Amino acid sequence: SEESGVTRCVIPVSEYENPESESEPYSDRVFVAGAVDEAVIAAWAHQLRAEFYPEERPGAEMPREYSDDRPGWFLVWD
Repeated sequence: SEESGVTRCVIPVSEYENPESESEPYSDRVFVAGAVDEAVIAAWAHQLRAEFYPEERPGAEMPREYSDDRPGWFLVWD
């Protein structure tokens, strides 16, 4: 989140190991908001062994309230 151009990183939690206490959260994606060059995102995805795509892709479901109404990228693990 401290990289140039990044305004916010969001990790949406999809489930918990222990739902009652919400401990050990799991997520299969990270959303990076801000004007970050695609080459930088591609390098991050490669380092993290993730796929990546722009928020504008059909099916992207990150509410703008999380990104301060800025475009961004998803890094996704299958």
